[in-house]
Amino acid sequence: MEERDFFISYTKTDKAWAVWIADVLKRNGYSVYIQARDILPGNIFLQKMEEFIENSRNFIAVWSKDYSESKYCMDEFRAAYHEWHNGRMDCLFPVRVDNFPMKALYAALVHVDLSDMGAASEKTLVDAVRSAVPRPLTNAWSEEAEMLYLRGENYCYGLNGVQQHLGRAKEYYKEAAELGHVPALNTLGYLYIRLPWSNEDYITALRYFQQAAEKGSADALFNLGLCYAYSEGVERDYDKAREYYEQAAEKGSAAAMLELGDFYEQGIGGVKQNSVTARKYYRQAAERGDSRALIALGRYYLDGAGGVKQNETTARRYFQRAADQGNTEGLIALGRYYLNGGSAGTAALKYILQQVDIDKDNIEEAKEALSRYVNSINADNTAARKYFQQAADQGDTEGMKVLASIYIDERDYDKARNYVQQAIDRGDDDALGLLSLFYEYGWGVKQDSTKAYELERDSDMSAKDSFMPEKLRQFLKKLRR
Repeated sequence: MEERDFFISYTKTDKAWAVWIADVLKRNGYSVYIQARDILPGNIFLQKMEEFIENSRNFIAVWSKDYSESKYCMDEFRAAYHEWHNGRMDCLFPVRVDNFPMKALYAALVHVDLSDMGAASEKTLVDAVRSAVPRPLTNAWSEEAEMLYLRGENYCYGLNGVQQHLGRAKEYYKEAAELGHVPALNTLGYLYIRLPWSNEDYITALRYFQQAAEKGSADALFNLGLCYAYSEGVERDYDKAREYYEQAAEKGSAAAMLELGDFYEQGIGGVKQNSVTARKYYRQAAERGDSRALIALGRYYLDGAGGVKQNETTARRYFQRAADQGNTEGLIALGRYYLNGGSAGTAALKYILQQVDIDKDNIEEAKEALSRYVNSINADNTAARKYFQQAADQGDTEGMKVLASIYIDERDYDKARNYVQQAIDRGDDDALGLLSLFYEYGWGVKQDSTKAYELERDSDMSAKDSFMPEKLRQFLKKLRR
């Protein structure tokens, strides 16, 4: 991910202010990360927020009453404060947009008050920013190119009172790209694959990715690696894919680090399998907040693989960090950790077995250990269910199916069937097979072997006739905007 001058943090009620501030900064030569334009469907929100903060030289908080009362906004502000306090960020810059008072700690920071400025707001903002950040990071493109790119953004996302129109967005992006605007080049490559007017035009997409990569875009380098790894628009070439990933990783791309970790963990493309090297890449990606890398590290510690000693507590911490970012795989991993007894239950069970096998006279201590074991299992099942529920609430069908299995074990077949149906409604083919078991064994329904057979058959046919191949689904999910 490329480094930019500012990250703009705001609450949704102040979105108009945030977009206006971004436009003012860009007109004056500063580069900006902002949620309204830089987070796309499929992105993991908290992960992107962490990436924006880590890759921004300065932080602007659009300060208001709503901002100060928003847990998520204040978490972003405190994270930026930590970066600034430790010298990893140049300037922490609150911009007040209403008259709500700031706490003394934050009011002591250099800030600008736009709450009563009216038409003079732009000059006041620019003067304050230039005083704090005299020189923006050097861009290789002109102000005209940046303005064209911003117009493309407005039409692409329907910002600043502009009605969304993807065709017009494409034309503005093209004009900006012709003037050498690097984000516009990569954006066009992305859109020629993802949007309806593109007809999956991989040749054009690759051309734009290549141009952006030659100008140093980490995201474009990563996208080229994906195309070669997944054989999308080009013949599969794992050596070229790895080469592009390595270049992107050198520029700080956490996504590329994750893919390199997978290469060495799975021995992809003739690479000699090496879990220690894989762990190195996963750790680099995790340090940049990549939730999938956190999960990979958690699994290493859970299994005692990748050159580390087994440590369930460390594994749980990694899973927890991924879950805290809203990653459903992290929630599922945490749920399975607790469902399998967790570290407390495992330790208690080992102690019980030791007492039975070694010291049969110490029955009372064994009974106490057994009690702790039962209590830990009950507590762990409650925790497991909580995490599976959170995953299901986010639409994760794996969470729904595990919850269904838990309720089947508890003989609560109505709840179990409800979760199975939710998974089916979301297109999970395996859930059809699970539903067939209800009719095969008469779980809460009238036993019907014919119905069970039909559901199992439909499950097999759905899996074979999937609308989108899984390889293509994964490729599109990973592609970087």
